[in-house]
Parts: sequence; C-alpha cells; structure tokens
Amino acid sequence: MVIFFDWDDTMLDHGHASRVGAAALYRQFTDTVSSSLGEFQAAWRVAQDTHFPRFARGEISFVEHRVARMRHAFDDPEMAPEVAVARFEVYSRHYKENWRLFDDVIPCLDRLQGHPLGIISNGKLTEQSHKLERMGVAGRFPVVVISDEVGVGKPDSRIFMEACRRIDAQPGDCIYVGDDWNNDVIGSRAVGMTPIWLNRENLPTPDPSVPMIQTLDNLERVINHR
Repeated sequence: MVIFFDWDDTMLDHGHASRVGAAALYRQFTDTVSSSLGEFQAAWRVAQDTHFPRFARGEISFVEHRVARMRHAFDDPEMAPEVAVARFEVYSRHYKENWRLFDDVIPCLDRLQGHPLGIISNGKLTEQSHKLERMGVAGRFPVVVISDEVGVGKPDSRIFMEACRRIDAQPGDCIYVGDDWNNDVIGSRAVGMTPIWLNRENLPTPDPSVPMIQTLDNLERVINHR
C-alpha cells in the first residue's frame, strides 16, 4: 500500500508560519493599512485562499499570484507590481524563518517505515523542495509531485495520476492523507485513491463515510483497519 501525503498544513505548519509572516508585514507597513493586526492576518488568509489556487490551476504565474495577494491584502488594486513583489519578500523572509513540522509528523513517518511514501502538493517546486530539505524529511519520500512541475494542481486528477505513474502503482492501491477537503479528499477519491481526511481543526465532516483523523498519531490505526 502506497501512502501519499499533502504537505502544507498536513505535515508543515504552514498556518503558523503564514501568520507570523503576515504580522511582520503588518508591522513594517502599518502606516498603509487601517485595519487591526487580526483583521490584516484574516485578509492575508483570504488573499492566499483566493489567489494561490489560481496559480495552482495555471491561470497566473507565481509572481503574478504574489502581486495579486499583496494588492488584495492591502486593499490596493493599483499597487505597482515591483512594490508588491518587494513587500512579499518581507513576508517570505519571516515565513521561511518560521517553518516547522507538526509534532506528530516524525513519529508517524517512523511508524510507517516499510511503506512506500510520497508527497503530492500544490506549490512552486523550488520552494516545496526547499521545505522538505530544511525539515530533514526529503529522503523519506521517493516520489514528490508538485503542481508547478506538473502544470496542474489538486484537485485536478492529472496530478494524482502522475504520482501513481511515478511510483508505479494503481490508484486503488494508494492512500492519500490531507487536510483540505476539496483538494485532498475529493481530488484523490475521484481517481480511485482512498482518502483520509486530516481534520486538525475538528471541523464538521461533509461525508462521514470518509475516514477522518485529528492527528497523524492515529493514521496507522486507520490504515490497519481498512
């Protein structure tokens, strides 16, 4: 049985790093916003959730997505691209300094030794590869498939099928673990993989038939009881 994982907010605590990066951005450019820190961080999250999927779908470039996020968060649709890119670097520096794995990741990977493992992630290949290397887990995953490299992102079936092709497995022989209901659960299930929803925030489940865990500490138990 092959076990694929999502990366951001499944293994890497992207939410924490993003909040810290947004706070640093807010502090440096406080004079250009009228909102509170909490309101700005919320706006930053909405900007990410709005424009990053456009990049993952191939509708805009990575730089264009950064400009769009900055214009959105600062409520400044006329912000010059060079200004937006420079501001994004402020966010990016603090974001990268605060990368960390969730505490349950390494113990989970240790327990899964012997299983073929892989990553399927939306993002930019260079950045996602850097995350895996920095977190010291790159060698754990013989197959890493990133949307930027493939040209399509989750939930598009083609990125899941490409991962299966690279690891030489049929979708029915694969499990996919991720935190995003649409991208991870719906996307993987559509190609015949078995999805396991990592619901760290204890959200209501849209479909009780889908196996759900709140921590990776429970993953092996769910796999063994399939």
